[in-house]
Amino acid sequence: MKTNSKRRLKRLIERVNTVIMAWGSETRPKRHKFGETTTLPPLYQVMAYQGEAILLQRFFGVLRERLGMDMEHRAYLAFYEQVVEHGGFLLDFISRTEWLTIVSGDTSLPNITKHQAKQLYCILLAVISERSPAMISVACDELFIHLYKQQFPSQTTTERQTTTDQLRHKLTNKLRKITHTPCQIKESFHQDDDKVVFCLMYRKDDRNRYEPLISLERPRLKTARLSAYQTLLDDDKLADKLSYVYELASKKKRIITFKDVG
Repeated sequence: MKTNSKRRLKRLIERVNTVIMAWGSETRPKRHKFGETTTLPPLYQVMAYQGEAILLQRFFGVLRERLGMDMEHRAYLAFYEQVVEHGGFLLDFISRTEWLTIVSGDTSLPNITKHQAKQLYCILLAVISERSPAMISVACDELFIHLYKQQFPSQTTTERQTTTDQLRHKLTNKLRKITHTPCQIKESFHQDDDKVVFCLMYRKDDRNRYEPLISLERPRLKTARLSAYQTLLDDDKLADKLSYVYELASKKKRIITFKDVG
């Protein structure tokens, strides 16, 4: 497990370095000696604020969804303080990248404060957001998921196993009883700024194509996922709907999606 974790972190850093080096070679950023002064140049101050806005939005929004569990607010705030405000984890991450070399010209790690470590990381997020927006999920989400698993190794799967996995097992059994054959379930979702569109599909083991079960919208991924499973488990007419879908699919060769209107 530790070896896999190190490999994931190494790949993460390699991907972030790709963006850093491309930005450095094309932009030729103004060098600043971090550690010699606590005041940032105006340009870097603005970028630090931009990056902090991204960090807060991701950390208290998307990241919590990706962790797949509802962590108690006090504990989650403590986790934020530990990995962000204390600065040690961010400084360690930055020191493994080429970021300091690009923005300061230093090949050795300067003596910087916790606050400066956070500023450096936030400036990096601002650059990545401008240069390669898709990489924000790597430089932010994946990094803190990695740190979360390090800090709470026993909690990363426990709650999900007691909720989603149990619901999936129940739904799989229900589908097997309806179709009289083993079935597989597949999840998919699309996330917008203010909503998540979550879909569940299934297929019989003797078929190659997945058929739709439900598609619904919710503000959060976890609530959408749980609502989808629970709606199907509570639906006493699911067997009739599945028969109708297969009948239309075979005649018209298209998929009909049942949407939750509740």
